[in-house]
Amino acid sequence: MPSILKEEYDFTDSLSILLTLLLPIVAIAGNAFALKMHMKIPNYITHCLLSYSFIALIIFGIIGVLSLKLVVLLLIFLIIASFLSSSLNCLITSVLPMFMRKKVNSGLFAGILNGFCYLGSTISAYGLGYIADAFGWNMVFWSLLAFCVFAIFICLIYKLFCIKLLK
Repeated sequence: MPSILKEEYDFTDSLSILLTLLLPIVAIAGNAFALKMHMKIPNYITHCLLSYSFIALIIFGIIGVLSLKLVVLLLIFLIIASFLSSSLNCLITSVLPMFMRKKVNSGLFAGILNGFCYLGSTISAYGLGYIADAFGWNMVFWSLLAFCVFAIFICLIYKLFCIKLLK
């Protein structure tokens, strides 16, 4: 977020970093939201499908806002994307292992899932950084949108085929 604000909107370093401080606060709210939504949508695949769908819509909005240079709207969309992403991360790494504790060692399962999240975060930081340097921020968000669509596709495939096989 600070890089986008600095490079695309000529914000100072201090203002870019200050605005980025909103993200951890939003992440905490996203974690609480994940648990609340899980109570309403107890099926993890459906919950992930909906989360990725909303994140894809927000990213599509970010792509449009980047070309229009509307910084306030960009900040709102980035905060919403952060909120939903934190919610999804919490669902996958914390809520799922907690509710599966009767079937698997939840601590081990949570640790493995968390490790994969850190690995993915590291790979995406370098990969998206490369894309931003080589092709610009617009391409970063198109890449993120493609990943969301791929995740939606995987969720749909699971819902359509795997659930029928398990019955």
